[in-house]
Formats: sequence, structure tokens, C-alpha cells
Amino acid sequence: MCFLALTSADPADWRAQVDSYKTAAREQYGREAQVWIMATIVQRNTNAEADAALRRIAVDQADHDSVEAWMQERALNSKGMSAQTRDVLRLRAAAGAGGSILCGDAERVADQIQVVSDAGIDGVLVGYVDFEDGLGRLAKDLLPLLEQRGLREPFAPLG
Repeated sequence: MCFLALTSADPADWRAQVDSYKTAAREQYGREAQVWIMATIVQRNTNAEADAALRRIAVDQADHDSVEAWMQERALNSKGMSAQTRDVLRLRAAAGAGGSILCGDAERVADQIQVVSDAGIDGVLVGYVDFEDGLGRLAKDLLPLLEQRGLREPFAPLG
């Protein structure tokens, strides 16, 4: 298994990244590899509430000093990066350690996960700014949608 950082907003680019990782694993190491991403989920009851929460978390209340320090560490690798890409990275750093951001109501987050899956990404390691709230929304609203879409196996308690 390997993790990658999505470097554009275009799922075709994601597919190319995934294919390059899987091809390298197969051709250079004789292995099949899963490719995952890390993502912070900002889920609320409506898309407007989620967008506002993301702004509050990653812009209004961001730890700007930490974000800038994180960006400085990446500066050596970002010389050819556009200002727009740097802004996206700053937002990702402020919202959740630099991973992707999945934001919206449960339906929109499920749509975003569907796009990620359709691009060949095998899994998403999720995080939340508020774990208690996030895990409650995940269990109540998001997991049933992911199960209905075949993006997750239905939960079956042990025993």
C-alpha cells in the first residue's frame, strides 16, 4: 500500500498518478499495490454549512504560523508551483495536515469519494478536525450511502 497526494483537481491526472504507482510496484518490485489518499472530511447537514465550516476551520481560525512553516518545508519542491496550487496546499494544511479535503453534506462527500474511487484510488484514510462530531456523521449519514453505492462493504458485527 502507498499513499499519494493528489496534485491537481482533475481526476484524469489522479488516474495517471495511480497507474504510475501501480505500474512501478508491478514492474520494479513484482508486487500489486493499493493506492490510498489521506483526506479530512468536513461534513455538515447542508453544503452551505460544510463550506462555511471549512472556511472557519482552514481560513478564519487556521494556525497560520504552522501552515507557513509547513509550506516552507515544501518550498524546495514547489519552485514550479502556481500560486493557485500553493493556495490549495495552504488550505489543505490548515484543514488537516495536507491531505485532500472532502467537504459537503453526506451526499456531496459520497459523490467526492465516488470520483476518487472511479480514478482508481483504492481507499481513503479519513480524519476530522472534530472527531466526535465527524465519526457520528460518518456512522449515521455517510457510511450508509457508501454501502449503497458499493464503495464500502456493509458493516457486520463480529459474533
